[in-house]
Amino acid sequence: GYRGSLAGVGRYLLNTLPAVDRERFNITLIILRETATLDVRLQETGIQVRHLKRRKFDPFTLADFVRIIRQENIDVLHVHQYATANFGRVAGMITGVPVVLHIHGPDLHYPAYQRIADWLLSSAVDCALAVSASAKQDCVHNRSVKSERIIILPNGVPLDMFEPLSVEACRSLKKQWSIPADCLVVGTITRLHEEKGNRYLLEAAARALGEFPEVHFIVAGDGPLLEPLTAMASELGIAKNVIFTGFQEDVTGLLSIFDIKILPSLAEGNPQSLLEAMATGRAIVATTAGGLGEVISDGHDGCLVPPADSRALAERIIYLIKNKRQRARMGEAARDKSRHYSLDVHV
Repeated sequence: GYRGSLAGVGRYLLNTLPAVDRERFNITLIILRETATLDVRLQETGIQVRHLKRRKFDPFTLADFVRIIRQENIDVLHVHQYATANFGRVAGMITGVPVVLHIHGPDLHYPAYQRIADWLLSSAVDCALAVSASAKQDCVHNRSVKSERIIILPNGVPLDMFEPLSVEACRSLKKQWSIPADCLVVGTITRLHEEKGNRYLLEAAARALGEFPEVHFIVAGDGPLLEPLTAMASELGIAKNVIFTGFQEDVTGLLSIFDIKILPSLAEGNPQSLLEAMATGRAIVATTAGGLGEVISDGHDGCLVPPADSRALAERIIYLIKNKRQRARMGEAARDKSRHYSLDVHV
């Protein structure tokens, strides 16, 4: 996988599991396939990790689940992604252990086999957690879970980790990326997959750079579209103003040098990257996809545009480039709202 693959559920688990009250809950994390980064980071927290290292569709995964449930006297099985949800629900039926299904957002490429599995296993869901109202709706219509069994639980982030850097530290970080200290930076931290809508960001960047040629754009993240998007930037004639950083550990540093943070997604649940940007007090332009439109109040703590509309995205970016006072006001409002999405509240 790509190094940025921890951006979703992996990052959620890294943030959330260590914050759970260990005197009340004894946690065993079951990982189906190889994710060494997650494993290493959780070792120091004292959370037990059981690494199955199973292949996709490996039937022995079910036996592993049942064995661990019985060995560890598991009381609740909390399942996240497709394979875990499928094997976990069957294991829950076999052992009589209740199953909580966690829905992190809609899937533009929801596989046909999963639709069948969700329909067959719908009665094995005791409770579902959806990160947004749109994720709940998707869970009802696509994953065959009854509405009354679904609770909306927005994500949370550790706010203290996203205090913006000092002016000097920002200047130093800009220098590392060969960005002049006084240049305005527009950026995104993302996975480079189709549903993240980054091609529309590049089209919008070309429009914005036509008016403001000194602005720099940063696209931080890894994924299968890295080469195609890099080539697209060259074709648009904006390569010298667009920096593809690859996967970056230092999310807070990048957010601190962004003057405007972009989320051009075509589909979303309740992304942690949005909440992190809000916590650092950045001006945000996002699409209305999924939970984005549920968190941001357009014109107050950010700007909302339709998905897949590079012209509208460019207009809002240009508006914020021109209006420093509005950027500051929206950033402060976003930071205030982020307190409702703290990790402590979520846990």
